[in-house]
Amino acid sequence: MANLLLLIKLGRAAVAVGDITYLPLADGHCAYLASWMDLYSSRIVGWWIDKHMKESLVVQAFDQALKQRQPKPGLIVRSDRGGQYFGYHFRKRLDKWHCRQSMAETNNPYQNAHGESLWGRLKAELLEDGCFISL
Repeated sequence: MANLLLLIKLGRAAVAVGDITYLPLADGHCAYLASWMDLYSSRIVGWWIDKHMKESLVVQAFDQALKQRQPKPGLIVRSDRGGQYFGYHFRKRLDKWHCRQSMAETNNPYQNAHGESLWGRLKAELLEDGCFISL
């Protein structure tokens, strides 16, 4: 996958950035939060929380983003190289909506800095070394 963000001029709804993070729970387990951010507006346009990191976590969040934004063909969908983004059901949605997939290089989290930065801010402001009581 090529880095499609290197030479692009951003326009409205041109890029959706996705990522997953864990959320510590009071019972010692974790929940997982997947989100999609509209890079132009920096708004979260789709998200989903569950107790697993399966492909369906990303798909549910992406479905929300698609429903909210109704993107034009050519939307760049940016993520890291997690297995969820290679899954059959996720790739079917990319094809159906004529999206272009762009992924960070292996072992280079800085290439998905928009997604990583979101989680850093969320955890710093909401958790403060704590945890959520439950889902």
